[in-house]
Amino acid sequence: ITGSVWYLLAIERNDTCWNNVCLEDNRCNSHFLYCGSTNKHIPGFDAWKNVSEDVLVKKCFVDGEFNYGIFAQAIKSGIVASVEVFPKFCYCLWWGLQNLSTIGQGLSTSTYSKEVWFSIAIAVMGLILFALLIGNMQ
Repeated sequence: ITGSVWYLLAIERNDTCWNNVCLEDNRCNSHFLYCGSTNKHIPGFDAWKNVSEDVLVKKCFVDGEFNYGIFAQAIKSGIVASVEVFPKFCYCLWWGLQNLSTIGQGLSTSTYSKEVWFSIAIAVMGLILFALLIGNMQ
């Protein structure tokens, strides 16, 4: 569950970056951000397709101006852009287990409030699981 919430929040952070970049650039049309193949016949889509890489990819990469925080790993690994379900499931499961078992010590968050609260929840859940383990061993 932790990994799936992390994945969904990573998509939300990527979406936030795209919307911020679209507000700054007048060539950007936010109607085409989530298009897929349904908007191919709408006027202006071809022009947007040519501009989209320049606008989105160059400004919303991990090491750029936008602070992805704990979601940078999801963006950098390409798991958010992947269409295969099983690798996404495995990667997110691994991420959740890794951070619950370390009580979230390796997480460096940005100032995004949902991210901070999610990191706090990971630390608390990790502590509870650790306490349950110690309690069962006694």
